Amino acid sequence: MQVHCIKDYTNEKARMGGKPSTIPKKELQERFHLTNQQYEDLKQIFKENSKGKSELSKKEFRRVYSGRFPGNATKFADKMFDCFDTDGSGTVDFTEFVIGICMMDSDKVEDKINIAFSLFDSDKSGSIDRVEVRDLLRAYNDLFGSSANEINPQTVANQLFDAMDRNNDDVISKEEFTSAVHKIPELLNLIRPDPGD
Repeated sequence: MQVHCIKDYTNEKARMGGKPSTIPKKELQERFHLTNQQYEDLKQIFKENSKGKSELSKKEFRRVYSGRFPGNATKFADKMFDCFDTDGSGTVDFTEFVIGICMMDSDKVEDKINIAFSLFDSDKSGSIDRVEVRDLLRAYNDLFGSSANEINPQTVANQLFDAMDRNNDDVISKEEFTSAVHKIPELLNLIRPDPGD
């Protein structure tokens, strides 16, 4: 079964008797090496997009991405939302938001691999199929709209899939994905698209 790094951290708190949203500021700052200013900046972004509520709906989460990219961010934002919503509540609370953002920006390659795998594995089956690769590439391509390179997401998805599926069983395991990332580190760029690209 797939290990989701964000879920592991929040589930650890739940086992200790607390909800992910009750993880103290100091603990988040220590775990993710956040300065007070970085924490407050994340809090401000969250507050602006949640309109002061304690959780972001999927629609509100989309606002985090919209306006930052020339294309349609909806599909990509929805995939990110599903990664961040670790408790399956249909909303992202501030702690889930902070953990998700920090995992994407982590200096630890393993953190990035975990969130990237989770982003590809949209059905949470613990493996990635061709459709999931194609759908993520289409969502990524949509972010950049007409400014995107003229690529065919299906063709690129097939090439990527074939490069990652070492045992040719038509699914990519976490192990195969991790191995592929070490050979093709650009795969991790999908979790942090740059609007300036």
